[in-house]
Amino acid sequence: MNTIITPNQWPMKSTLLTLVLLSISLYASAQNYLFEKGYSGFHIAGQWARVDGSGILGITLGNTWDGRLTLSVDGGRERAKRFDISSYSVKDITSYSVKPSVNYMVLKQSQGGMPLSLGLGASYQYNWFKNIDNLTVGTVAFDLGLFRRIYMEKKAALIPGAYIGWGESKTSYRPDPDPFKNSAVFGALQTSILLNKFHITPAVHFTKEITSFHLQVGLIFPQPK
Repeated sequence: MNTIITPNQWPMKSTLLTLVLLSISLYASAQNYLFEKGYSGFHIAGQWARVDGSGILGITLGNTWDGRLTLSVDGGRERAKRFDISSYSVKDITSYSVKPSVNYMVLKQSQGGMPLSLGLGASYQYNWFKNIDNLTVGTVAFDLGLFRRIYMEKKAALIPGAYIGWGESKTSYRPDPDPFKNSAVFGALQTSILLNKFHITPAVHFTKEITSFHLQVGLIFPQPK
């Protein structure tokens, strides 16, 4: 049974903010850093994150052209274990999200040429809630990422990277005439281990309010031009 709240119970914004910050810092929108210059292809990955009793499970599907342009869509499930504010209490608040995104490598690393890849990304994430009727969150985010591919033997590579971004969320609840807005700077340090088509990418993501550990595991299907 879903919960219907009244406007005077709306001070739960701080908890919703935690979920939103966790979701917008989940991952940058790039998969193109996994592809070498001149290669196009499909990417699929699963993702997991956890912090302060809240967790995310997600999946991402994307396509990359020429190792530079990536269009992708992500779906996720975010869950907070419990929160209590004044007389209002909810256990296991659950949010679902969908996130289309685009990323373009302004600079692309190549053997004997450019030593780094630099990507610019943009995304829009929409969240709706299982436990609370008439509540939605929309988040616009932009990110900038820097990556370095370290070539190893037998089609293996190590790809450390870092990115920083900015996101603004708008939380709307139908009885509340004034939507709640919040903006945040987020970033990450990560390393992808690429073995032929398989990759595993652990990362530490952070905002001013939270720091979390994330893990992505996926497959790429590269094809040269």
